[in-house]
Amino acid sequence: VRVLKQRVQQNSQIDVFPLLCQAALDVICSAAMGVRVHALTQGNAEYVNAVKDASEIVWDRITSPWLYRDSVFWASPGGRNMRKCLKILHGFTNDVIRDRRELARSQTLPERRAFLDLLLENPELSDTDIREEVDTFMFEGHDTTSSGLSFTMWCLGKHPQDQERL
Repeated sequence: VRVLKQRVQQNSQIDVFPLLCQAALDVICSAAMGVRVHALTQGNAEYVNAVKDASEIVWDRITSPWLYRDSVFWASPGGRNMRKCLKILHGFTNDVIRDRRELARSQTLPERRAFLDLLLENPELSDTDIREEVDTFMFEGHDTTSSGLSFTMWCLGKHPQDQERL
């Protein structure tokens, strides 16, 4: 709310989608991995930028039929940038997995555990399996959530009578 108030004071119109993406990423990182990335207040963090860039690269690939073939995509500038993004994303998640595993061994985890903590309890899952689950949960979850919230805010803005009722 504080960030929205600051933006509204600077400009009468704002694009809420990037702000909602950052807020959703904050919430999902906390819920999925048990870490705070401060995407909304420190949006220039390496991990946050990698998520944003990877999302844009995926969109570009989806809307560019010539990039559908893996061999063409990975040789393209977008593919090379995606490799960099994935290195950052996987590195961050792997570090968090290692840290949470060590935390679980050395002390009792908090009562309110993250999704990652639940996955770590399953001995059948490798670190790669866990990383893939967490990455999917976070990557897809923050984008879907922010899209839904943006549309809801747009609808409420177009229908002030319904906004008042809420």
